[in-house]
Amino acid sequence: MFYFIVVIFFLPAFLLGGESFVKSFTYHADRGLQVESLAASVLMKLGWVGEVSFSFEYGAFEVGGQGAGLFSSLSPAITGALLIVTVTIMYRKHRQGKFGPE
Repeated sequence: MFYFIVVIFFLPAFLLGGESFVKSFTYHADRGLQVESLAASVLMKLGWVGEVSFSFEYGAFEVGGQGAGLFSSLSPAITGALLIVTVTIMYRKHRQGKFGPE
């Protein structure tokens, strides 16, 4: 049922947007590591990002330096994995009757 709802949610956008809908995902995948992200904070705390490695791309400040490319490329996969974990927990709670208003 959940996957059916996901398809219903995305199908109109895909049908109306077509290639533009898919490009919206590649746009965000091509973005760098934003300065306010958790990964950028870790890199700055470790001292792997210097003042010279900040840039303004895609309408946001991004960081560069050791590990920035790796963190940036892993970000979509980590986000997807965390969403799957969240949905799985929510689904299990729903099946047990423990999710939703009481």
